[in-house]
Amino acid sequence: LVNIFTTWCSPCVKEIPELQELYKEMKEKGVGVAGVVLDTTDEKGNQDEEAVKKAGILQEKTKAKYPFLIPDTTMMNGRLQGISAFPETFFVDKDGNIEMFQEIWKHCRRYLYRKPYTGRMEGNRGKRA
Repeated sequence: LVNIFTTWCSPCVKEIPELQELYKEMKEKGVGVAGVVLDTTDEKGNQDEEAVKKAGILQEKTKAKYPFLIPDTTMMNGRLQGISAFPETFFVDKDGNIEMFQEIWKHCRRYLYRKPYTGRMEGNRGKRA
């Protein structure tokens, strides 16, 4: 799982403990988590030392044990160019293919919270199947 976030994004920061829990629960099953801190590098690829320091403090305060990555000058060979909504999360399979995020993350969240099955699907409340 690759989570692209910024240090100034409240929803991003709020989900770090959930991602840590996922990492803790799934690492033995071969699922890894990596955070990419996008605001640590500007549009020209220059590193913002203040933001790097802030990311380290954020990782410490949230007790995240998974790696927080700082983009290089090429913005990871251009793969991070154009990302403007945060957080952006996706799964990469063992062959390097990006998988659909929403469906997989929904199932991971259910696993993490171990919500009992109520017989209803989200978004289908009160309707018969």
